[in-house]
Amino acid sequence: MGPSGAGKSTLLDILAGKMKKGALTGSVLIGGKQLGTRQMRRVSGYVDQEDFLFPTMTVRESIAFSAHLRLPESIPHDEKERRVDKALVQLGLVHVANSPIGGRRKRGISGGEKRRVSIGVELVKSPSILFLDEPTSGLDSYNAAVVVRTLVDLAHVHGKTIVFTIHQPRSDLFQLFDDLLLLAKGRVVYFGPGSSATDHCISLDKPCPPQFNIADHLLDLAISQNGDSDEEGQTNTGVSRVPSNADLVLTGAKDSSVEAPNMFIRSATGDGAGSSASFATQLSMLWERAAKNMVRDPALMLAHNICGALLGIFIGAVFFGVDNTIGGIQNRLGSLFFMMSLIGFSSLSAIGAFAEERHIFVRERSNGFYSPEAYLIVKSSIDLLLLRILPAFFMTLFAFYMIGFQPGPTHFGRYMSVYLIFSALTGLLGLSIGSGIKDISTANLFGVILMLFKMLFAGLLINKQSIPTWINWIQYLSVFHYAFEALAVNDVGDLTINDSLSPGVPVSVPATFILDKFGLDIDNFWLDFGINAGLTGAMFLVLMCIVKFRMKELR
Repeated sequence: MGPSGAGKSTLLDILAGKMKKGALTGSVLIGGKQLGTRQMRRVSGYVDQEDFLFPTMTVRESIAFSAHLRLPESIPHDEKERRVDKALVQLGLVHVANSPIGGRRKRGISGGEKRRVSIGVELVKSPSILFLDEPTSGLDSYNAAVVVRTLVDLAHVHGKTIVFTIHQPRSDLFQLFDDLLLLAKGRVVYFGPGSSATDHCISLDKPCPPQFNIADHLLDLAISQNGDSDEEGQTNTGVSRVPSNADLVLTGAKDSSVEAPNMFIRSATGDGAGSSASFATQLSMLWERAAKNMVRDPALMLAHNICGALLGIFIGAVFFGVDNTIGGIQNRLGSLFFMMSLIGFSSLSAIGAFAEERHIFVRERSNGFYSPEAYLIVKSSIDLLLLRILPAFFMTLFAFYMIGFQPGPTHFGRYMSVYLIFSALTGLLGLSIGSGIKDISTANLFGVILMLFKMLFAGLLINKQSIPTWINWIQYLSVFHYAFEALAVNDVGDLTINDSLSPGVPVSVPATFILDKFGLDIDNFWLDFGINAGLTGAMFLVLMCIVKFRMKELR
């Protein structure tokens, strides 16, 4: 316990091996032995202050997801499911086992039940120690009491060591605490049995007033000491008879230390400490969850694909039946460019894809659910296939036949390949922006500006030959440039323009004349296609680096 800023969460992070920033001195010992981070992760579970759960998953599925990824591969499937059932019983969640978690768009289970699901996600791997950061935060008094009594039951009945922070508990909940560590300004104010706190205050001539919550009284003492220490640079002047640091540690606390330390050491290499799931299992579980999430919340997928089809029909109607006149060539190039622009800007919706799941991914990665590589393969595959490539396919398919681009399997195959590679590339670009920039507003602004600059140097809005020399190199950084040149060469390259300059004066010239004036090279189709394909692979590697090195827990 302790007032805000006392260091409760920091101490909990240090004990759980979660501290990632700052310098750390001293050591954390379990039974007189120091465990490494990986060993500590094996014997302990950590429940964050907030509930990071997939809203579309059910209670059982959320806990089972943790069980199948975090328990050793050597444990049979049926045994893992049995542990899931056991966790549901221990946490009183059997009656909502098949209910969805719920979120902002769809109502689900209560806040107290969500908190118990978060506990179950950690409990299912059978940790010896369970750390919880303010598990009652944001809950009403009833649900807070249910959560605390559940933790008491786990400690006294099921033999778990429960360590959690709490800000201001009710008096009846305070009586349930076996041991209490009271902090103020990062220093120990009291450490001993919770039942001895009242007597300790009396011994310091700071008795708790009648009918007053002892927890509130202790916090008042801690806060007054906290304030005086700020003013006088001391730790025991605000409440002069409250000892500081080690003097405050009561004998009772020493007696209540771990009774069977070897149990923790054995579990670091025993049943609960096996290696994480294989890469194949990680992919399988992530695919299953992603598929369920997409099926149960299909709004975004339907919006992308329906809009893609409708836009294809609309574009086809606007540019319907192009001919080989100069105006027809303009319409061909304009429609090709417009569809590229739609694909490019629709890919910016990928920026929000990581924004919604960032906290879930960071927590699950930190707790050893799966590797970032497995997550990225599944996440990018689902996003690119269902939200980028498939909508682009529908749009360009309808437009191809309605506009009247050059027919034949060769022209159609090249046309479709360029667009699908382009949609994958811009989708990966959107995912990279979304994963690299935490603030979604900033990410969207950056994405829009980047797309506009890339469009500018595509080869249609400004003639390549008129670009100033000092800035000419930018066109080679534009994915629009390579895609547009390939599409233009594929559809217009072998056409002949049949038009008339004035009535009775027909003109017939190769369309390559127009492409040449635009600065487009008719021999560059495969070069352009290869560059965009290579950039797609490179962008995936960039995204991998961002996810691996930036999207991780920093405390």
